[in-house]
Amino acid sequence: MSRIPTPATIDDAPAASRPLLEAVKKQLGVAPNLFRLVANSPAALEGYLGLSGALGKGALPAPTRERIALTLPASKMDRAPVLETRLPGVSAAFGSGQACLHHMSATA
Repeated sequence: MSRIPTPATIDDAPAASRPLLEAVKKQLGVAPNLFRLVANSPAALEGYLGLSGALGKGALPAPTRERIALTLPASKMDRAPVLETRLPGVSAAFGSGQACLHHMSATA
């Protein structure tokens, strides 16, 4: 199976994707792997950023959107490591993605 290369730096991304990645880096402080991977296709990166921006204009407050972003992958795969990347100690505290999802739902 072939793999899609992830540009190691913004400078390694296609030229058309670089300004978009710079904007992501300015907003987040880094250009996360997902954004650099999608940057292989400047059109895909532009679409992904457009979708993210549109969803950010919704009625849900930012903390709720963050909880959803963190718990949906875990609820689908029941893998706490997905959450571990954003919230160190989650798997030790809750054991599984399902347990974390239940906890976050209860505390929302």
